[in-house]
Amino acid sequence: MEYKDTYFFNGQVALQAASEQNRYGALKQFLQVCYYDGEKIQSDLINLIHLPIGNLVDGLGMGTARLPTGLNLGGLEVSEDVRMKIIENFRISLRKAYEKRNEFNSSYYEVSKNTELNFNESLRFYLVANKSTQVMQYISYNVTKALKAAGYNVFYDLNYGIEDENCLKNMSQFNPHVTININHLNNDFLSPDVYNFVWFQDFMPILLDKKKMKLRKRDFIFHLTDGLEKKLHAKKVFSRYQGFCIDTSTYKPNKSIKKEKKIVFIGSSYMKNFQNIQADQKDFICDLIYQAYLKDGIMPSKKRRKIAKKFKIDEVSLGHIFNYVERDLALLYIVQNMKEYEIEVYGPGWDTYEVMHTIYKGSLSYGEEISRVYNSAMYSLVLGGYVLQQRTLESAASGCIPIVVDSRINDTMVQECYEESLIFIKTADDLQNVLDEEPNRELECIVKYNSYDKFVQTMRGLIK
Repeated sequence: MEYKDTYFFNGQVALQAASEQNRYGALKQFLQVCYYDGEKIQSDLINLIHLPIGNLVDGLGMGTARLPTGLNLGGLEVSEDVRMKIIENFRISLRKAYEKRNEFNSSYYEVSKNTELNFNESLRFYLVANKSTQVMQYISYNVTKALKAAGYNVFYDLNYGIEDENCLKNMSQFNPHVTININHLNNDFLSPDVYNFVWFQDFMPILLDKKKMKLRKRDFIFHLTDGLEKKLHAKKVFSRYQGFCIDTSTYKPNKSIKKEKKIVFIGSSYMKNFQNIQADQKDFICDLIYQAYLKDGIMPSKKRRKIAKKFKIDEVSLGHIFNYVERDLALLYIVQNMKEYEIEVYGPGWDTYEVMHTIYKGSLSYGEEISRVYNSAMYSLVLGGYVLQQRTLESAASGCIPIVVDSRINDTMVQECYEESLIFIKTADDLQNVLDEEPNRELECIVKYNSYDKFVQTMRGLIK
């Protein structure tokens, strides 16, 4: 069912619809907006908006949530003629609201585009994030915390999926000196004075197409991995390395929690991404990669490119296959072959595997709940194609020794001192051998080197 942002004449009907938290869009990124007439209802639902019909034009025109495209007359007992008149008047009001909204959005755009900033003032930082993202919203929030701790004025604009994407009201009124974006440029509406820091952490469409990337003089680009740097370099964009960071106020040792002789794995299954791949011979390619993984571990980038060329598979689909092999199939192999150590698995999607039923412990909330699980274990298992994943840092900061698959062949940003903090394994069969060693690692190095404070200092150093 395709949901619509809707205006309701009955508040209780609107409340019921809003409470269902219906989403739509290709990525389910839009949360249904439910406007309603009548008496205001006490509710914390972000997508339930009280807007009396008499204030419809101004309320919609000056608002920041998406305009309704649907009308619900449920609970309204009137004749058919009156219903038709209500519908027609609503359409007229909606057109007027649309015109007014466009006028406001254009004014916000012009103000943002042409503002002149005084850098003798205390710097103002603006960050936008989306509630539907599992990782990025928390990274933006942690950057916000570090900026506030450093004494800066910060606007963390968390979107819930109800916002008009063309509305720049919040940013325009805040008038930032600096904007920080993850995976998106968001620079079309910025004046030349604004510093814009963009941190690419995923292979976004803007990196995979053939279009030139439009940058301003004060756009500074960061990349998370070598692969992302290569994509940016191919577009003739200079970028700086920035690995994941760790919030040590949340992830920290807890001596009150007993540490057990066990391994914990925290992360999502990639099975759905693999199943959704529309590519010929995907099962054959997957088996080919899996057998090579069991034998030699992480495949070098050069061999990956050869596979893409040989089987004529696009990079995104091939990436999903590698993620599935290096996460799901690797974990399944380890679970079936681990003997001495107890394993606990956390995260969405693993309950679909029958072999996981006795060790799957459900999903965890971001932050302290994850740290407590790491506090309870001697080791964590970090699977995937690069070393400094978020889970690597969260585990180390919580006093749990990370065991990571050695991907340094494709990951040139691993510092030498990290060898003192991490246990590297080449293949899944190596796991049992490293567990027989004395568990002694110096975790401080990797935590200290990858703090949010350090990232803030890096950005501050680039601002003239």
